[in-house]
Amino acid sequence: TPFIYDKVHSKFMNGLAGAKYNGKWGYIDKTGKEIIPFKYSEVEPFYTDVKAKVEMLDEKNRSDEFYINKAGEKIE
Repeated sequence: TPFIYDKVHSKFMNGLAGAKYNGKWGYIDKTGKEIIPFKYSEVEPFYTDVKAKVEMLDEKNRSDEFYINKAGEKIE
């Protein structure tokens, strides 16, 4: 499998690792398959099996930080 990502977090946490592709972050599994789309400006590892903190920039370059679950859905 060719390596296509710009950068990958050094550890897989709870089965996923943050990966950067074309300037955006998302999450991949251990086979390199995209699990959560590449649309974030920053991502943190899934320290728990429940959630990870991500950051997204809006059209005015303002930061919005929130948590997502392993399905990529925003959670509280």
